[in-house]
Amino acid sequence: DERALVGSNCPALGPDGEIYCTHSKWSDPYNVGNTDPSGFVYKVTRDGRVVRVVDAIRGANGLCFSGDFQSLYVAQTPASNILRFTRTADGGYANPTQYGPVLGLAPDNINAIDLRSMPSAERARLGLTDGLALDVAGNLWVTVPFAGKLVAITPQGDAITVISDPESEKLSMPTNIAFGGADLRDLYIASMRNNKVWKLRVDAPGLPLPH
Repeated sequence: DERALVGSNCPALGPDGEIYCTHSKWSDPYNVGNTDPSGFVYKVTRDGRVVRVVDAIRGANGLCFSGDFQSLYVAQTPASNILRFTRTADGGYANPTQYGPVLGLAPDNINAIDLRSMPSAERARLGLTDGLALDVAGNLWVTVPFAGKLVAITPQGDAITVISDPESEKLSMPTNIAFGGADLRDLYIASMRNNKVWKLRVDAPGLPLPH
């Protein structure tokens, strides 16, 4: 639309071999505590065009595909949840539904909160969602940065807290995640506030990505 992108995140190869990416919103993209529904997913085609895929997402953030590309998952950060879009007959994505439960509270003024002075019990209740990755068993792994959490949503839609570190002893604003290692059982977690990457061994291997 002749506008410069300002809030791109989490590129992934899609079913057509093109690059899909989230765009959180048009202004102040790092202010995640808001109800602005201007986020979207776009793709960069092989000939360099930018095409919108889905619209009307609040703070579109993490993104990943199911193994058969029939589902597109997007972290809707200010709503503390995950949206799932289904593939349409023409190869696009539509029909958003909430996947799994809301993962905690989402205060509108989260950027004004002093997280370092907030009691850990209150921090643990925050739910703003960020990074996404799927394993071969169908569990959707989700980071919850402000709470210092790593959560897995099972195929049945249950949310299991894998790590909870509201005191930021290790996980301090966990953001993007990715599976790696020879057997894809190493889960790497970016911990933004302390500039570290943590590695966690998991039982189910990560879903192999197209690359």
